[in-house]
Amino acid sequence: MPRKRKTVIIGSIITIVVLGIFALAMAERFRSFMHRPLGPSLGYPTRTATVAGNQTPAPKSTPVSLQSSADSQIAEEEPLCGGPRVMTILAIGSDYRYNTYLYGLSDVIKVIRVDFVTPKVTLLDFPRDLYVEIPDISQHGGITDGKLNQPFLYGNPGLGYYDGPGEGPGLLARTLDLNYGEQPDHYIAVTMQVFVKLIDAVGGVDVDLPDWELGKSPGIHHMDGAQALTFARERPDGTFERTNRQDYILAAFWKKLSDPSVIVHYGSIISAFYGSVETDLTPEEISQLTCLAQKLPKGNVEFLNWPQGMFTGTRVQDPVLGYTFIWAVNNDLIRAYVDDFNNGEWPEPSIMDAASDPSPVPPDP
Repeated sequence: MPRKRKTVIIGSIITIVVLGIFALAMAERFRSFMHRPLGPSLGYPTRTATVAGNQTPAPKSTPVSLQSSADSQIAEEEPLCGGPRVMTILAIGSDYRYNTYLYGLSDVIKVIRVDFVTPKVTLLDFPRDLYVEIPDISQHGGITDGKLNQPFLYGNPGLGYYDGPGEGPGLLARTLDLNYGEQPDHYIAVTMQVFVKLIDAVGGVDVDLPDWELGKSPGIHHMDGAQALTFARERPDGTFERTNRQDYILAAFWKKLSDPSVIVHYGSIISAFYGSVETDLTPEEISQLTCLAQKLPKGNVEFLNWPQGMFTGTRVQDPVLGYTFIWAVNNDLIRAYVDDFNNGEWPEPSIMDAASDPSPVPPDP
């Protein structure tokens, strides 16, 4: 074989080997990127037998499965989109008006249960005025208790109160776990400014309102980001009415994301999301959730409400907030409902049951 030809063959082999090594290295870097959380991960303490709140077991209603009989027939099927069987996400809406997470209370607290097998998405709201035990910050001013919307503020870097995992979402998740046994897998937090940007990024949302919605005629209402924020923050008939309004916006936003035509807005969505949303989801998990949104049957997004009469409005003397409004509730009862929720069940009644606050309460200043 001529020497020149040998040189070309050897050179080609070396090139192929180098390109193969480079490709493997890039694939490994890509895999590493896809599996790397975009923010600090949640961390939980070792569970103990101690339970915050009331210790007397509360009676439970008969749970109703969130899956239909047809769903149960496919219970053994593999999860869609390469996801886990179930993923729970702590969704946080901060009242902070700027594009940072140094400060701000958690104005919205929801846990989203994503079932990749059925498939189905179920959302459960936790009232921000629940009075709870807050772990891991007693060394800072002796804070041991507060409203449920405060751990997010105390945990984020602005105040420097908390040095545990997950920053504000981490401390809020630990608080939910300690008081109610809710231990979400991941979190996603948005400020009011980011909320407006995300709604505008998809071209606004079409919100379907029922005939009992106060101040609005029934039917479809198109809202841009600013209009959606104003609507979601109003509570003309009390705190639980505001929760319903937030659910209408979320349902409309999910519907918009699941529409194939939204692909024209992907650039704007990514721009609004990148560097603006606080989350420990990995790019792979975000891809799995996006994939599921496209496959989710109509009507398989469910918003759960706590039963009327479960919460009683009252006031307590708080060392930080002073004489402040709270919801009094049997914590064991909430734990019982949370257990059902995590198991894919929910006691009757469920969806959109509470159109107004369940009991008379003192005015909230």
